[in-house]
Amino acid sequence: MQNALDLAAERSLLNQHVAHRAVVSYLYDLPFGRGQQFGTGWGKAMDALLGGWTIGGINSFITGFPMNLSVRGNPSGTGGFNLDRPNVVGEWRIPRSERGPDRWFNTDAFARNDPFTFGNAGRNILEAPGTIKFDLALHKNFQIREGMRMQFRAEAFNAFNTPIFDGPNLQVGNRNLGVISVAAPGRVMQLGFKFIF
Repeated sequence: MQNALDLAAERSLLNQHVAHRAVVSYLYDLPFGRGQQFGTGWGKAMDALLGGWTIGGINSFITGFPMNLSVRGNPSGTGGFNLDRPNVVGEWRIPRSERGPDRWFNTDAFARNDPFTFGNAGRNILEAPGTIKFDLALHKNFQIREGMRMQFRAEAFNAFNTPIFDGPNLQVGNRNLGVISVAAPGRVMQLGFKFIF
């Protein structure tokens, strides 16, 4: 809060607000192997290798969180660190096709507030990058005997290695204003065995 005496200036979306979130999960038994559409006549070895596989996934499509600008230093003189917001002097939105890690918004649209004044930028007026993520899994059960089986799993989190960017620098007066310098880890793959009884 930049000005405790002007609560109306703090009206905004919550920091945790997400405008849109779609999560799709699925599980599909591949039609290969004994008793399936393809490979009904396979022998035990071929069926053990190629039959009975299941593919699954969780796909996430999430818009970004609201972001709040700050000003380097303390121009208002209120003693708070990074509580001041800048003045809006132009249009900060740029087309999605022009956004990237080097320039997420129009940084020329913001100026440092004058000494002993508060900036006119609203709280949380910017939006962080969203998330598009595909987590995929492939697994197969091996029957050992009745009530006992072994499961092999191959999993890929963020399978297509889609960049998941953190928010950009939001401090007016910082030379990296509007630049995204952090991203979540890329694709992670793992193999696993599970004994089920």
